[in-house]
Amino acid sequence: MSNKKESTTLVKKCIVDALLILMNEKEFDDISITEICNKAGVSRMAYYRNYYTKKDIIIEYLKDIAEDFKKESHSWQERNEYTNKNVIRFLFTYFKKYAYFIKTLRNANLSGLLQEYLNYYLENETNMFKRNDPYEKYHMYSYSGALYNVYMKWLDNNMEESIDDMAEIFCKANRYIWENEKEV
Repeated sequence: MSNKKESTTLVKKCIVDALLILMNEKEFDDISITEICNKAGVSRMAYYRNYYTKKDIIIEYLKDIAEDFKKESHSWQERNEYTNKNVIRFLFTYFKKYAYFIKTLRNANLSGLLQEYLNYYLENETNMFKRNDPYEKYHMYSYSGALYNVYMKWLDNNMEESIDDMAEIFCKANRYIWENEKEV
């Protein structure tokens, strides 16, 4: 990695960390760019070179998490372990890894950004659903909403259940919903 890229990565990490700390101290709307820069130890110019708004920091961080997820998931995909349960297990592993970030978003009433990004990721970054099929598209949104809500409940319960238990619970619940579909 080049020094410039390393420097940009470090600046972004400092800004994300600073924003998360400040979000745990005060309301998101009350946080100023100056406060973020001071807490991060970066200049306003460094901030504006990377972001336009505070929400951009969160959205960019969600994208970084998704990219990391894609890279890490390649190993088990290549071993043909790409099953619904493995995907869910891996997702819950990531949810747990980023629990502090997600709790912070939730406390700031910004967890909807996570839901929006889950929708975006499933629709645009995976091959799980056929994009041109209206049924598949709505199924994807149903799946995404279920995943988000189950995760939030798990977070509320301090993640007492294991990741394997959560993957089992989620997969069974979705199988039950789709297998017990009745004409309306």
